[in-house]
Amino acid sequence: MKIEMDRGMAVVRLGEGPNAFDGEFVAALDATLDEIEADPEARAVVTTGGGKHYSNGYDLEYLGSLAGDDLGDFLDRSRRVLARVLTFPLPTAAALNGHAFGIGAMLALAHDRRVARRDRGWFCLPEIDLGMRFSPVMLALIVARLGERGAHEAILTGGRYDAAAAALGTARRDAAAPFADAVARELADLGLGEGGFRVELGERDAGPAGTDEAVFLVRPNAGLPLAPVSETASGGELSRIALAIAAVAGGETLVLDEIDAGVGGETAHRVAGVLRRLAERAQVLTITHLPQIASVADQHLRVEKVPGDPTHTRIAVLDDAERRDELERMLGGEEFVAAVTAEGS
Repeated sequence: MKIEMDRGMAVVRLGEGPNAFDGEFVAALDATLDEIEADPEARAVVTTGGGKHYSNGYDLEYLGSLAGDDLGDFLDRSRRVLARVLTFPLPTAAALNGHAFGIGAMLALAHDRRVARRDRGWFCLPEIDLGMRFSPVMLALIVARLGERGAHEAILTGGRYDAAAAALGTARRDAAAPFADAVARELADLGLGEGGFRVELGERDAGPAGTDEAVFLVRPNAGLPLAPVSETASGGELSRIALAIAAVAGGETLVLDEIDAGVGGETAHRVAGVLRRLAERAQVLTITHLPQIASVADQHLRVEKVPGDPTHTRIAVLDDAERRDELERMLGGEEFVAAVTAEGS
C-alpha cells in the first residue's frame, strides 16, 4: 500500500492483487490513514486498487485461521478502520477500479463519494451466503448509502451489482435531499406555495443512466400532500418548477424556451427576479413573450418569422429606443399603454 501526493490529493494505492482484508492489510490501511492525517499538505483522499479488484473483502483463509479472542480482535480492528474512513477529517472518495465484495464494498461505502469504471467490476455484499452478520453501524451505513429498498435487496440476496450503477445510485442518494432543499427554496422565491419539493428515488432495470428512477414530488399549495409533478402541476407551475430546477442544477449557459408559459402579473416579476439573479453567475438566454422578463435582460433580441417560400426567421439586436418600442408592443401596444396611463392619472 502506498500514497501518491498530487497537489494536496493523497491517492492511496491499495495494491495490485485482491486487496483482501487480513491482519496485514488492516494494519497497513490504518497506518496509511495516520500518515495522511499527519500531513499538513493533504487536502483530500482517494483510494483505489489495481488490476481487477478494488477489494475482494475478507481473506477467508486468514479468517479461518483465527479463533476466539484473536478473531474478535481482528473483526473489531476491521470495523474501526472503516469507522476511521467514515469520519476522516478530509474529503474522501473511492475510485472503484474493479470488484468490491463484502467488507471491501463496505470500505467503498464508508467514503464520502464513490466513482467506478463502466466496463469492469461487481459490487456485492455476500455476507448472507457466508453466514456472517453486519453490525448495527454497518447496517445503518448500507441503508444510508443504498436506500432502504436497495439495502434490503443487497443484504438479503447477496446479489452482484454493476459497480458503476451502484456508485451512481449512492451519489444520487447523497445528493437527493440537498438538491430538493435547494429547489424548494427557489420555488418559495417564485411564489409556488410553501416551496414543498422532494426527490423520491425508486428502482428500474439497469440502463445507461443506472438503476434508479427519480420522481419529483411537489406541494404547489399549502395544506396539500406532496404529489408527483407530472400529476399535479399546472402549466404555470410546471414553468416555475423547471426554472427552479435550472436555477439549482443548471450550468454556465442556460437556454430557457418560454419558461414563463402560463405565468403573469406578480409571478412574472418573481420569475424575472430569479432570471436576473441567475444571470449573475451564468449566461441566460430566455425566449419570452412577457415584458416583465424582457425588461430585465442585459440585451434584447427581437425574433420574427418572415413569410416566404420557405418561411425564414429574422433576428435583430435592439438598441435602447427600439427596445422601449418593443416593450411597449409587448405590453399591448401604444394605445393600450396610453389608456392605462390615462386611467391611472
